[in-house]
Amino acid sequence: MTPLARALTLLSLALAGCGPAPRAEDDVLARFEAFETALRADDVEALFDLVTRDSLPALEAIQPGAARRRGPLRVDSVDLRDPSRGEVQACEEDGDGATFVLVREAGTWRVDLVESVATTHGTVPGEPSITPSGLEPAQIDRIRNGLGEGLD
Repeated sequence: MTPLARALTLLSLALAGCGPAPRAEDDVLARFEAFETALRADDVEALFDLVTRDSLPALEAIQPGAARRRGPLRVDSVDLRDPSRGEVQACEEDGDGATFVLVREAGTWRVDLVESVATTHGTVPGEPSITPSGLEPAQIDRIRNGLGEGLD
């Protein structure tokens, strides 16, 4: 084999492995779709592999068959927030939407159920909340809206 032929062969072999790398957004979407599939199938074993360690207790709160009773989710967008956090915006046929947060854990993308609830609803179930006592509902609303001055 001539040196030119050898160089061209090596170059063609090197370029064969240089196709476009899979986009991280595609990986996030694939893991989310696997999560939704496992959820709809009530495949608890698969779900354990698809959620973060902190999310495992939340799996117990999901009632079997709950996902099947609802319509399929439509993915509106997939955003990579940084190399270790992605967000999937999805909604049901009736328009109710949610943000599913996926994070890199143990080298793979996993759904963080706790962070997903916090991102979607602004709070985490069971999180302590403080409500001032002795105030009228209108006063509490004014405080929440930043209009607390003059509450005698």
